[in-house]
Amino acid sequence: MFTRSGLAIPTKIAMVVPWIISLRLDRKLKTIYNLVIQAAVYFIWKERNSRLHNQTSKPAHSVVKDIYLLLRGKLYSLDIEQRALPSATQRNLHHSTMTTYLSLWFERVQG
Repeated sequence: MFTRSGLAIPTKIAMVVPWIISLRLDRKLKTIYNLVIQAAVYFIWKERNSRLHNQTSKPAHSVVKDIYLLLRGKLYSLDIEQRALPSATQRNLHHSTMTTYLSLWFERVQG
């Protein structure tokens, strides 16, 4: 999932939160990584419950696809919110805020 990011992703779950906190990234990129971790935890929990309580399971690629779809929808809504800002405010914002969440997603995360 992070193939294009160039970041060293922790391999132990206990190290994920300290890793996210320590990242020195653009605000939007850090938001994307936070959302990825949150979505992954949610969908893994949901899949676990489905296996335990319903005796049904999905293949891993299907869970990843669900995560991608959810994240692209959320990032699109964040882009819509950004466009709703008054134009005077947008002129004062740093250049990196002009990059959309979805463009960062496709450039840096989804490989």
